[in-house]
Amino acid sequence: TFVDPQSFEMTVYNRWGQVLFETSNALEGWDGTINGQPAVEGTYVFRIEITDSLGANFVKTGTVLLAR
Repeated sequence: TFVDPQSFEMTVYNRWGQVLFETSNALEGWDGTINGQPAVEGTYVFRIEITDSLGANFVKTGTVLLAR
Protein backbone atom coordinates (compact mmCIF):
# COMPACT_ATOMS: atom_id res chain seq x y z
CA THR A 1 0.00 0.00 0.00
CA PHE A 2 1.01 3.56 -0.70
CA VAL A 3 1.59 5.94 2.23
CA ASP A 4 1.89 9.77 2.08
CA PRO A 5 4.32 10.71 -0.72
CA GLN A 6 7.56 12.33 0.46
CA SER A 7 9.14 12.77 -2.96
CA PHE A 8 7.82 12.81 -6.50
CA GLU A 9 9.71 12.93 -9.80
CA MET A 10 8.17 12.79 -13.27
CA THR A 11 10.11 12.83 -16.52
CA VAL A 12 8.82 12.82 -20.11
CA TYR A 13 11.08 11.60 -22.92
CA ASN A 14 10.90 11.55 -26.70
CA ARG A 15 11.45 8.36 -28.70
CA TRP A 16 15.24 8.88 -28.66
CA GLY A 17 15.38 9.13 -24.87
CA GLN A 18 15.90 12.89 -24.70
CA VAL A 19 14.34 14.55 -21.65
CA LEU A 20 11.56 16.93 -22.69
CA PHE A 21 10.00 17.70 -19.32
CA GLU A 22 10.87 17.14 -15.65
CA THR A 23 9.04 18.06 -12.46
CA SER A 24 9.12 17.26 -8.77
CA ASN A 25 5.68 18.85 -8.26
CA ALA A 26 2.96 16.18 -8.21
CA LEU A 27 0.38 18.85 -9.13
CA GLU A 28 2.23 19.88 -12.31
CA GLY A 29 1.80 17.97 -15.55
CA TRP A 30 3.33 18.16 -19.00
CA ASP A 31 1.37 20.53 -21.24
CA GLY A 32 2.53 18.95 -24.51
CA THR A 33 5.08 21.62 -25.32
CA ILE A 34 8.85 21.61 -25.78
CA ASN A 35 10.62 24.89 -25.00
CA GLY A 36 7.27 26.70 -25.24
CA GLN A 37 6.40 25.27 -28.66
CA PRO A 38 3.76 22.58 -29.31
CA ALA A 39 5.34 19.13 -29.44
CA VAL A 40 4.82 16.98 -32.53
CA GLU A 41 1.92 14.55 -32.29
CA GLY A 42 3.10 11.08 -31.40
CA THR A 43 4.04 8.75 -28.60
CA TYR A 44 6.10 9.92 -25.63
CA VAL A 45 7.49 7.95 -22.71
CA PHE A 46 7.02 8.91 -19.06
CA ARG A 47 8.64 7.78 -15.82
CA ILE A 48 7.20 8.59 -12.40
CA GLU A 49 9.06 7.79 -9.20
CA ILE A 50 7.50 8.29 -5.77
CA THR A 51 8.99 7.63 -2.35
CA ASP A 52 6.47 7.32 0.45
CA SER A 53 6.79 8.29 4.10
CA LEU A 54 7.90 4.75 5.00
CA GLY A 55 10.76 4.93 2.49
CA ALA A 56 9.18 2.61 -0.07
CA ASN A 57 9.95 3.45 -3.68
CA PHE A 58 7.34 3.17 -6.45
CA VAL A 59 8.20 3.52 -10.14
CA LYS A 60 5.71 3.66 -13.01
CA THR A 61 6.71 3.89 -16.66
CA GLY A 62 4.54 4.03 -19.72
CA THR A 63 3.66 5.87 -22.86
CA VAL A 64 1.28 8.68 -23.68
CA LEU A 65 -0.09 9.52 -27.11
CA LEU A 66 -0.09 13.24 -27.87
CA ALA A 67 -2.85 14.13 -30.32
CA ARG A 68 -4.16 17.57 -31.19
